[in-house]
Amino acid sequence: MSTFDIGNSGFSDTKFTLANDFGVEYMFSRLVEAHLRKDDILILLSTSGKSSNIINAIRTAQEIGIKTILWTGQ
Repeated sequence: MSTFDIGNSGFSDTKFTLANDFGVEYMFSRLVEAHLRKDDILILLSTSGKSSNIINAIRTAQEIGIKTILWTGQ
């Protein structure tokens, strides 16, 4: 099993570019589209789980057929 961390500092330039080009609310969903495939698992960590960028990443993943797990501080 391989892992891919879209939140790590190595992608800070990419996230900035995506936020600039598509909007902050789509920066994670664009990375999901580019790097994950059907039957992969997306694990998200969020204090509230209500941020539009997290919600859009989950929607995109589910449309592709990616399993999602969201851990929140709630």
